[in-house]
Amino acid sequence: MKFSPVFASAAALVAASLANAQSTCNEWSPCFREGYCDSDAMFCLWGLCDPAKSFNATSCWQPEGCVSQTTTFDKSSDLVFIRSYPGNPNVNPFLSIFEPDNASVANGALQLNMNYVAAQNKGFGATVDAAHTIKYGKVTARVKTASVAPGVVSSFIIRNDQTGDEIDFEWVGKAPMQVQTNYYFNDILDYTKMVPYNLPSDTSKDYHDYTID
Repeated sequence: MKFSPVFASAAALVAASLANAQSTCNEWSPCFREGYCDSDAMFCLWGLCDPAKSFNATSCWQPEGCVSQTTTFDKSSDLVFIRSYPGNPNVNPFLSIFEPDNASVANGALQLNMNYVAAQNKGFGATVDAAHTIKYGKVTARVKTASVAPGVVSSFIIRNDQTGDEIDFEWVGKAPMQVQTNYYFNDILDYTKMVPYNLPSDTSKDYHDYTID
């Protein structure tokens, strides 16, 4: 027992020597994101966490990698708010990442809502991320849209936040019989690559499968 303080001090010195010299974060809030440090998934997830400015080289959580997986949203655990995510994508495959949290699991479906906040005179939607990362493969989403409301855009996106590369489907308000596809890279928005597809049925009334391969 007499040696424990000495051991703790030695461990602290080792940890300090491994810390990132550029970091303003500490071991209790090790993950740096957009000027702030904290210890939960909102700051530590790969793609959100800045390893160059975090406490040390192991502060940011490593990407989980892609697995073959089907999520039917029949369990409440299929979706958690990002700050409550403990780090196991096999238990919590999807994360609600927007505040206020307007995403939920109900009636065997993932529901993304847009709520009007009178005090701010504007509406707030929802954004959900997959907990697993993907390098390549096939992803299919079964979607019913909110395209009956003007100004509302529903989207299904694969994106690399490190490079700004994106492939997406989008359903624009007041156009429930159409889906748009687009892609861009280096975070440069280029709408000249957008292709609209007219569909034979109303995307806001029925579920349709959309695949990025």
